Amino acid sequence: MLPVPKWAQPKELESLLRQQEGLEADSIFGPIAPFSLEETFKADKKIKKFRERTSSANWAGTDALTQEEIRRDLAERQRLRLNGGWSFN
Repeated sequence: MLPVPKWAQPKELESLLRQQEGLEADSIFGPIAPFSLEETFKADKKIKKFRERTSSANWAGTDALTQEEIRRDLAERQRLRLNGGWSFN
């Protein structure tokens, strides 16, 4: 096992961490540069600028539950009711 450097010893390390806990990261690394997804991916012409949104509550299409899934869900709900619900324990 390699020896632990002096600065990484618990007492020394705690002192160093306390000194830097109030420092702003920008004062060390500088401000974060602006970021643009459009600029980053501008060369990718096959991706639309903004994806078309659909209703997340639309269960009538191909995302609809199967009859088996509905049956299992109802059976599990009934089991929970009979056993007094669920708990974290």
